[in-house]
Amino acid sequence: MRRVGIAALLVAGGGAGAAAGAPTAIGWALAGEGVEAARIGWCAEGMCLTGLTRGEATAAGVVLRWDRAVRAVDVSVPLATVMAAGKGAGEGAGETGGGGGGSWAANLLTRVDVENVVIVGAPVPPLSGQVWPTRALTGEGVTVEGSTVRATVPTEYGSLDLAASPGEGGIVLEVGCAACRLPAPSEADTDLVLPPVRATGTWADGALTGTVRIGTVEAGIVARPTAGADGAAPAGGTATVTLPETPIADVYAVFASIVPELGRARIGGTVRAEADVAWPFALTRLDPHIADFTVDGLVPDGLAGGTFSFRAVNAAGDEGLVTTGEGTSGWVSLATVGPWLPAAVIAAEDAAFREHPGYSVEGMRDAAAKNAEEGAVVRGGSTLTQQLAKNLFLDGTRSYARKLRELLYAVELERELGKRRILEVYLNVVEFGPGLRGARAAAQTYFLKEPAGLLPEEAAWLASILRFPRTAWRTQYLTDRPDDRRVDWILENLRGVPEEARLAAVGRPVRLVPPP
Repeated sequence: MRRVGIAALLVAGGGAGAAAGAPTAIGWALAGEGVEAARIGWCAEGMCLTGLTRGEATAAGVVLRWDRAVRAVDVSVPLATVMAAGKGAGEGAGETGGGGGGSWAANLLTRVDVENVVIVGAPVPPLSGQVWPTRALTGEGVTVEGSTVRATVPTEYGSLDLAASPGEGGIVLEVGCAACRLPAPSEADTDLVLPPVRATGTWADGALTGTVRIGTVEAGIVARPTAGADGAAPAGGTATVTLPETPIADVYAVFASIVPELGRARIGGTVRAEADVAWPFALTRLDPHIADFTVDGLVPDGLAGGTFSFRAVNAAGDEGLVTTGEGTSGWVSLATVGPWLPAAVIAAEDAAFREHPGYSVEGMRDAAAKNAEEGAVVRGGSTLTQQLAKNLFLDGTRSYARKLRELLYAVELERELGKRRILEVYLNVVEFGPGLRGARAAAQTYFLKEPAGLLPEEAAWLASILRFPRTAWRTQYLTDRPDDRRVDWILENLRGVPEEARLAAVGRPVRLVPPP
């Protein structure tokens, strides 16, 4: 044979004509340029070749019919071979028999048909149809027209519509999903149902470079999928996403299915950001830049003064309504709480409390890095204001959905209440142990004192247990083993308190009242 180019059947029409070959001899065995094995003989349809192999491409049979049409069956071609053959094969390649010796084939053949073409290493079903003089192939959920491949791919996230065609510098890809969703992680209650998603870009050298649009939000993306085994769809990958300056309200609209507050929140401001994402979804790096962020319409009246109610879990684990505020028995004002506990809480939980606008960009970055390291949402980067929002309006679930909701409340709390009132409300509603809400209950339970009478080390210990108050109750209070190292760290970082008293407290043991 002059030449056998099975891979070209799928990519370049000129090579398709060459696949029929021009026999140099008639016999039971046939060899040609690049052909490792073939058997030839006459059959009812015409000239039949079997066991055809060229490189890693194979065909169970190729028939040159009496009507000068070629039919190849059970063709197997590696994806790398198809992609290599496709380079330089522009739109309409092979339509007129041009390229790769197609002129003599055009005089010899009328068409080239294929049945059951398997592309090894690509997550596409077997294809059948015509490759020359026009290219039209179909498979389950896949069509090939000319140089454009279209496919519908079911995934656990939804049905993806894909289109691919050769272009300058690589393969031009378009991916769309009208109703995709990200399954809820174990820490969340519900899936994230996304607005329509569309990604466009160029695939080259194992990476997709382009843009992704979710709803009205458009960002640049460089994605590098991890190849799936045995031609399966990619099981993972990484991407760098660059968001230009965008209204924060538009970004939140992407998460409308998991942020119920969007129905009544009025959101202002813009954000630009760069992030690294690992797939399945995990935020590994976040670099946001936020400007003029405002929220209105969420915080109820009453928090600025007087009494208010919020839902909280009691010592038995049951949720109920708690009412507190000026005039209630458990309330202690910031003016009478003493200097040590407010200073200790700020040192332990939010050293930049008096400077930030309710959220900390640095905290967001650190949280993204830590969560990526642990493979779960273990740190939220919460400010003290965000913690107050969680206590007043949300639950303790560790999820990105809660963080998004928490941020909205925190921004409005800063505007509505101001720093002093935020700190005062926080000290009166935060949990210090099972059923222990507020500084007065905590000081009386653990030290038989009013908050104003706390020693520096006692205030530091109360601040030290805020992250895991129920765990500290069991492991420190009931065992009389306070974490002195954590207490000393907080004392060393106290600011705005008498320096001599602070230094004297470092290293002094915390003496807890024995539990009842």
